[in-house]
Amino acid sequence: MGQLILVIATLLGATWRVTVRDDHDARPQRKSPSPFIYCFWHSALLPMSFVFRRRNISAIVSASRDGKIAATVARGWGHGVIFGSSSRGGTSAMRDALRTLAQGGSIAMTPDGPRGPAQVAKPGVAQIAAAGSVAVVPLRLCVDRAWRLGSWDGFIIPKPFSRVTITVGRPLTAPKEARKEEAMNHFLGTIQEELDAQ
Repeated sequence: MGQLILVIATLLGATWRVTVRDDHDARPQRKSPSPFIYCFWHSALLPMSFVFRRRNISAIVSASRDGKIAATVARGWGHGVIFGSSSRGGTSAMRDALRTLAQGGSIAMTPDGPRGPAQVAKPGVAQIAAAGSVAVVPLRLCVDRAWRLGSWDGFIIPKPFSRVTITVGRPLTAPKEARKEEAMNHFLGTIQEELDAQ
């Protein structure tokens, strides 16, 4: 199933007219001078993974059946895969994510995954950023024509030849007071605001 989806998604993605807006020089690159944590809503997983393929990014993926299918697609597009989520394997995922960042590789997270609620950021992204002393870069998606699945996240599949616009947000640095709950909650709120920005 994963291989079939990979082939279909690759053919579909090749038709998209993609624009990446990056005013902060923080877009994913094949050779980045420093690692980032890229985050975006779960609904945008397909176009984000395709557009930024082969960019030295490892994706945190759920160990569920759907997650394993997503991992097949991710690997086909040159992404590393870290299995784990807020509901399953969270500790090992955080350890593997920190190891990847320490080795100079960036990671990608969907802070509302794997089960939602949709477009509500969970603390994991802020915790990894603070522990790894790495900035979070929010990515926002706009598509002029797309199918939306009836899943919890309203999963987006851009239609053939649609315009896909990705906006790269400003890098967000975790507070030095990483152990203070108030500071971390404020940081998570900032990530949420940036992901929600129009």
